[in-house]
Amino acid sequence: MHKLDVLSDDKCWLLFSSKALKHRSARECSELEEIGREIVKKCGGVPLALNAIGSAMQLKSTRSQWELVLESETWNLADVMEGILPALLLSYYDLPPALKQCFAYCSIFPKDWEIEKDTIVKLWVAQGFIGSDTSKDMEEIGGVYFDDLLKRSLLQDDGNIFGWFKMHDLVHDLAQFVAGNDCSITKITQGAIFKLNKVRHSSLTFTGPAAFEVTSIPSSFYKAHKLRTLLIFHKSGSIDSSSEMSEKEKVRSCRVLHKLFHHLRCLRALEMSGAKISRLPRTVGQLKQLRYLDLSDSMIEESSEELIDCINLQSLVLNYCCFLKRLPREMRKLISLRHLELEGTVMLEYLPKGIGRLTSLQTLTDFIVGGNDGCELGELKHLNLLRGRLDIYQLQKASSQEEAMQAELNEKMHLHTLSLYYSYGEVVGDEEQRRAEVVLQGLRPHTNLKVLVIEGYRGSKFSDWMGDPSFSNLIRVELSNCTECEELPPLWNLPMLRKLWVHGCPLLKERYKEGGDDRHKIAHISDLDVW
Repeated sequence: MHKLDVLSDDKCWLLFSSKALKHRSARECSELEEIGREIVKKCGGVPLALNAIGSAMQLKSTRSQWELVLESETWNLADVMEGILPALLLSYYDLPPALKQCFAYCSIFPKDWEIEKDTIVKLWVAQGFIGSDTSKDMEEIGGVYFDDLLKRSLLQDDGNIFGWFKMHDLVHDLAQFVAGNDCSITKITQGAIFKLNKVRHSSLTFTGPAAFEVTSIPSSFYKAHKLRTLLIFHKSGSIDSSSEMSEKEKVRSCRVLHKLFHHLRCLRALEMSGAKISRLPRTVGQLKQLRYLDLSDSMIEESSEELIDCINLQSLVLNYCCFLKRLPREMRKLISLRHLELEGTVMLEYLPKGIGRLTSLQTLTDFIVGGNDGCELGELKHLNLLRGRLDIYQLQKASSQEEAMQAELNEKMHLHTLSLYYSYGEVVGDEEQRRAEVVLQGLRPHTNLKVLVIEGYRGSKFSDWMGDPSFSNLIRVELSNCTECEELPPLWNLPMLRKLWVHGCPLLKERYKEGGDDRHKIAHISDLDVW
């Protein structure tokens, strides 16, 4: 083992000044250096403390403000608050009031737990921590809050490509300290009695098989009448799609949730990812304050119709619910819904009619064209707040170019990824080919699009808009199993295109793969894969 020492004085100053004196003039740096070096001495050579206090000092412009930090009594509280670095506490005190409660709320995540930016922002919104602004929506403001905590070293980048973040153990200790009795972390395996009568936000951590039994929730939670957040985390893999629940297990889990929901009327956020439940009880409709519900990776088969009584619901997360077959028929009544996440819900056959009335939707990961049973493409017409990505499935069911144009994808200026999926039988007739071509033509997206994916398309030619130079933001195109197409659209006209993947398209492979007649047209694309 090699014991890491604290930083030397010179390195401490370099680290602190790179934050605190950033973008300042030489005269300002000279005036503040003496005070800054005294502040550095109080950090004890700990990089985390130097990063945090340096970021806080960056926002203080005058010498008197720096002197107030240097002379703060907080530096003398180390003995009173064992394990809490004074520099970190000063950084917390320096936060605006709204950021303080957002930071304290992060203490309900277990230590070393990876936090997704979008998730924590939605939770902040659900708790009412984010104020409204006429120029920005709440999620944008929450994103700014998150970035501010990151900049102040109160959150840290986990270093992966998926945008996950962590909280340093010492910062987590600080968050728990300032949160006090408002927040609680519980391990289900402890089997102890927990006093939760005053707790507002709590998390449970379950370690075990891929699905956790809701009967493992401690009975003390039935008395937590003030609880506003209940997050249940599990540290295991996804549920095996081949596993099934017995009728006895289904009834027992529903009874437990019925009792739980009956008592927790103040819940605003509930996460039960990985839960061994087949359906929600009727009492879910009693959760009138519920804003955030996450049942990802659970064994749920259908959403309770009473879910529509949760009139304040903003986020419904059902990712990778591989048994989910139906959503509530009256989904259109959830007028406050802003995020509907359905990624990986492979058993879901259609979306209920009326989705188009949910005009506050910003996230709709999957849209399934349902013909007579579900939504037509025209339901997308008024959903112009959609952002991020949109996957449209079962496009072979779209009837005409007029139906496709009713979706008005060209008005969805905040979408950056569009995926179009077709699912045909083995034989495709001439009429189906022609219909596929005109439908694709009618699905022209907004020119802000960055990524386009088309899979299973059986038309004999692609649409002209795919090579239109006005799509100057398009950086990636993926085409797979487009077996009838003989020629690419003029993608070489797209100035920002960097990645082109063509898979399972035999006629295109012959023409554009190495040695093909038209290989030279796309040879300049840096990430090119044709097979």
